[in-house]
Amino acid sequence: MYPFGGVDRLLLRRPAKGWGGTPKQRRVVVKNEGMMDRALRVVLGVALLIVGFAVMGGTAGTIVGIVGLVPLLTGLVGWCPLYSVFGIRTTGTADSSS
Repeated sequence: MYPFGGVDRLLLRRPAKGWGGTPKQRRVVVKNEGMMDRALRVVLGVALLIVGFAVMGGTAGTIVGIVGLVPLLTGLVGWCPLYSVFGIRTTGTADSSS
């Protein structure tokens, strides 16, 4: 079982029945981050949140904390917008629907 199993169900390769439009009109998120990449992002995001809000404080701490949300959220979702732009995939397989 994957540690992020609940989030994985949201990332469908094919839309569920009943969604309107043709397949070309539907946009579906496909994971582009592997499990190690996701785990490291979650750890880094949590660390930045703790350092930013609990240790640093002030404006700099708020900025660091907000920046920590980016790796945390991309790690939980399994999709990185920059990876999509540059065509990078760390999933290790050509098919990431599993």
